[in-house]
Amino acid sequence: IDGSDANINCTGTGSYFQPSDWINVFIFALWNTQVKSPETENGNQRGLQSPQYGLGPYTSSLIYTIIQDELNSIPDGLTKIKLKRFDFGNEPPVIKSVRCISYSESVCLESTSRNEVDNSLDNSCMRTIFDVDFVYASRDIDIAFTMRSDDVKSLLPEATIALSEVLLTGMFRIDVELTHVYPFLGNASVAFVRPPTFDVTIELGGQGY
Repeated sequence: IDGSDANINCTGTGSYFQPSDWINVFIFALWNTQVKSPETENGNQRGLQSPQYGLGPYTSSLIYTIIQDELNSIPDGLTKIKLKRFDFGNEPPVIKSVRCISYSESVCLESTSRNEVDNSLDNSCMRTIFDVDFVYASRDIDIAFTMRSDDVKSLLPEATIALSEVLLTGMFRIDVELTHVYPFLGNASVAFVRPPTFDVTIELGGQGY
């Protein structure tokens, strides 16, 4: 294969966005993967579908842990907020288009252990920056927080705030370093290019607002 044919269309901020239907095919397939688990019933084995695997449940669990750890660091004496549940639901985000705005050779910020063993490998990276236009609309997202006063003498009951039916649209930027050694990814950062548009249904005490 002629290396000159491997052309990445990164021509600066004026480059065009390209459709990304093929990315959505992978996201949809990996969002909720079901694994058959055998179960014996009346002497016969039948496969049961378990929806506890996939990119969606993994991401939900990861974000749940991160938020819960932050909430646990709230000092005593303040209103206690706990994350009761966090589930993105069965509907994955949709990538509308992707634009590569920068592609350049750079030096890796951190050398890998493999480079330290084999000095014949250089420490160069390919720094690539992508803009991703996306939309996330979920009717079965399930996020709930509980709040209560830290004062033991308080007579206020515990309040629950639930979030559902989310619509999020916007654009985020991925700045990533591609290395020559496994796992082929170096430092990376993800941030919104501009504040996204966010619409959500909030329920407080069973009333929608």
